[in-house]
Amino acid sequence: MSRFKHRVIVFSALAVGLLLAACSGAPTAGSVTPAASATASTTRGCASVPGFEHAGTPSLGTHFTDVSFPSGAVAYLTTSPETNGFQDRLVHVCVTGSGVDAIRGFYGTGVVTQGWSTTATLPSTGDLSTACTNPPYCWIKNDGSIRFLGLEDVATAGPLTTYVLRLVIEPLSSGSGLLNPGDAFDFDPTGPGSGTNDVTWTGAQMTPSGGTQLHNVGLGVMSMLSYADVAGYTYAAVPLSAGTLAVSNLFAVQTSDHHFVKVRVENHLGMQLVVQWVTYPYTF
Repeated sequence: MSRFKHRVIVFSALAVGLLLAACSGAPTAGSVTPAASATASTTRGCASVPGFEHAGTPSLGTHFTDVSFPSGAVAYLTTSPETNGFQDRLVHVCVTGSGVDAIRGFYGTGVVTQGWSTTATLPSTGDLSTACTNPPYCWIKNDGSIRFLGLEDVATAGPLTTYVLRLVIEPLSSGSGLLNPGDAFDFDPTGPGSGTNDVTWTGAQMTPSGGTQLHNVGLGVMSMLSYADVAGYTYAAVPLSAGTLAVSNLFAVQTSDHHFVKVRVENHLGMQLVVQWVTYPYTF
């Protein structure tokens, strides 16, 4: 990493290399395009910022393709634990040649043209009433799934500007309910494709229906499961027995409407079952 901190040495070495190349008749650095040189310079500069040593081409994933980056930016990602089913991640970005006002203007204008609206709240804590920490640079978009975007911690040091994009995805639905013997239940009652019951509780077993499939996880707490976990399980259209569905047992659902759900048994009262669930918005 020392070559990034001592540019004089790098430039001196480059000068010597060019001189030798000229003497030997080898191609010179003049063949390098200005755009490639600018990109390399940006990468070296941001790599000197703590945390950005291994930053790469920025990406917000498949669910935030309507948010972009300034030219030449590099980034790395950190993910926070889910809270109440809200998926929260931070994208740390570094770019050369853009100041604080330029970055704020880039997002303040750019995301609005993509259909985002400003919002006074941003549920980074899993609570919809949590205030935006950097107004007016928080946005919301509902296109079948409710997403939030926040611009935070914009700072400039010399030619480098760093900032954080906070991405939050709201669960499609969540709650708790009591199931009596014979009750049918729909885990995704809102959003695209809703309206088909996923399971029936017979009092002796949880039976999937309408194409729904189940996966038993075992004892635990809701926070130990994330969207990545439930999306990665292998599912089957096989009932879960009453003996399996003890208090604190977790299971996952692949619904008939093609959503993933995490479920926890909160109480098992004779033939009655009390469950808590979180349904994720994106279809598989």
